[in-house]
Amino acid sequence: MIKKLVFVSIVCLMVLTVSACAAPNATPGTTVPGTTPGAASPPVGAPDVGAPGAAPAVPTQGAAVGVTTPVAPSAAPAMAVPGVGFISPSPIYNQYQSSAGIMVTGQGQIKATPDIAYLSLGVSAQALTVAQAQSDASNAMNAVMEVLKSKGIADADITTTGFNIYPVYDYTKNTNTITGYQVSNMITVTIRKIADASAIIDAAAVAGGNFIRINSISFSVSDPTPYLKQARAEAMADAKAKGAELATLGGVTIGLPTFITESSGYFPPTPLYYGAVAEARDAATPISPGQTEISVSVTVIYAIQ
Repeated sequence: MIKKLVFVSIVCLMVLTVSACAAPNATPGTTVPGTTPGAASPPVGAPDVGAPGAAPAVPTQGAAVGVTTPVAPSAAPAMAVPGVGFISPSPIYNQYQSSAGIMVTGQGQIKATPDIAYLSLGVSAQALTVAQAQSDASNAMNAVMEVLKSKGIADADITTTGFNIYPVYDYTKNTNTITGYQVSNMITVTIRKIADASAIIDAAAVAGGNFIRINSISFSVSDPTPYLKQARAEAMADAKAKGAELATLGGVTIGLPTFITESSGYFPPTPLYYGAVAEARDAATPISPGQTEISVSVTVIYAIQ
């Protein structure tokens, strides 16, 4: 009698062991109660209807069930965490949070003399009809174009920035009566010899006559690369000096940089704005490019030793 009980216990233990080990090795293709062997498993969460007329299958303990395929976490907006602030699962937004150390911002600024100018000008004509206004504007612009080319301006350095046709209304009698039409044609001219800017402005004013509109002129540097290198070196030196000062004040020793990012800016002087020029003047238009500032900003995180 004791031998039989021992034998039955061993058999039960083996059955339980096999059942417990079978579940983890089950695959999505494993047949479950109420399904036909070889048939596709129903979607996860869908009711198991089983065979027609049969009672719904009820999963039993230890039976294999459908396995949901893991999905990579999607990008989520920043979340507010009490006592911490806003955090995000994205490493891009947490680039500072995961870097312990001394974070500083360094600035580098270099003065440069501009060697290129951008002139914004055009023509504007008003007449009773669109055809007449457009004809006047076209004739004036053609004359301006001829003068620009005669001054050595290449076709590639002339860019149309705006062409508009507007009705002109009479609002004096509280009526929307159209009294005419206005046609404007604006261009930007790249002047690669700043010394010629004054002569070009005066010649364009004569060619355009009463239709000329000269909006503004600004200056730039054709190749800012060497100036950016100098500004970048100054910015890193400034960041290192600030980091060392903070480390001293904090009673720690500054280590090597663990994070560096740059944002460069190029800030030309405020453009000089002109009004409409109706006639030529005896004296040449004075043009002074001055100096422009090329700036680089860097953010650096230094380790604390």
